[in-house]
Amino acid sequence: MENRPDLIGIAPDLSTKGGIPVYSLGLYKLILEKYDGFKSWHINKLKMFSFTKYHPSFYPLSGSKKPVKEESCGLDVSKFINIENPFTWVVALLRLIYYKPRFLHVNLVSSLYFPFLFFILFPTKLLLRSQIKIIISIHNLSPHETHVGAWPLNVLLLKLADIHIVHFDGHKRFLESTLKKRVIKLKLSLVAELLEFEDKIPIELKSIRTSGEQGFHGRNKVVISSIGFIRRYKGTDLFLECIERIDEFLLRTRMNKEVSFILAGFPFGAFGKTIIAKSLDLETKLRASRYFSILRYLDDGEINWIVKKSDLVILPYTSFNSQSGIAAKVANFRIPLIHTGISGLKEIPAVKIIKPTLDSLSSAIMDWLTEQLVPINHARKEPF
Repeated sequence: MENRPDLIGIAPDLSTKGGIPVYSLGLYKLILEKYDGFKSWHINKLKMFSFTKYHPSFYPLSGSKKPVKEESCGLDVSKFINIENPFTWVVALLRLIYYKPRFLHVNLVSSLYFPFLFFILFPTKLLLRSQIKIIISIHNLSPHETHVGAWPLNVLLLKLADIHIVHFDGHKRFLESTLKKRVIKLKLSLVAELLEFEDKIPIELKSIRTSGEQGFHGRNKVVISSIGFIRRYKGTDLFLECIERIDEFLLRTRMNKEVSFILAGFPFGAFGKTIIAKSLDLETKLRASRYFSILRYLDDGEINWIVKKSDLVILPYTSFNSQSGIAAKVANFRIPLIHTGISGLKEIPAVKIIKPTLDSLSSAIMDWLTEQLVPINHARKEPF
């Protein structure tokens, strides 16, 4: 077939909320550029099956966003799959069988998408057999969902794949030893570099003025942030509790620069509601310039802006079994980072790796501040 693609990727485009669109488009660009481990695949033509609706209606990130750049980034995209319309699944499967690509790529993110993925992968494996290799990018080996059956569903999908793409060594070793299949490690920081987004100041921060300058451009401002989707395992509650301790420390030591904290991210579930309440409580306790919260979905440009304006980023994950897209972005921008070294985080450079406890986090931030700042009564005076 003259127009037969070598690889078909099934993934959302940039109109969909979340990190999977950015990852998928970056990966496909790497494959087309024949980067390192993908050279032997000889992919010259790639086609992407995308979604008119990727997240189910009940999912917190349901609904599209206005993309900050072309949704498909110049790739050959057919946008027709609706996760809630099985008829579109049939169309996707029939198109796959018609094209007979040498490779098929999908993302394993959540067991919410198991029915769709199984519907696509099992018949493809059965009908095309040796004609096609199935590639799965594994973003969460242990699902966010804790319901009974989530892990077995993941394993079933993994066994249908011929090649697995993971993002840190722990997953690579585990899958190679258990599934005995080919595993490729691909750094998220590499994929994150491929798509550039214009920096965009969040509207909540536009009115802030520091040292006579707008936003966080003031020379006497130090910004410490924690960014990303707010889930229980990310230790957001530790970060908020820590801010109160640091506030007391700063008032006691009288540092010569203003220190502000930013919490930015979309709150998930009951834990997210708890964080919203704690955040509001913190805003009433601290003076206005100390703490800012942006508790909503942030687009890529807004995340970039906050990361670049931060002097220190905190990721106090308490449990984790994957790699972190935010950590990869922070590393790319070379912003100092404090994290807990759990799972894939241990491969991300940090100024300090801590235990996921309040005491450990507070001490690390205080130590960093002490090294960076000077108490007012010991500050060097500038000559007239």
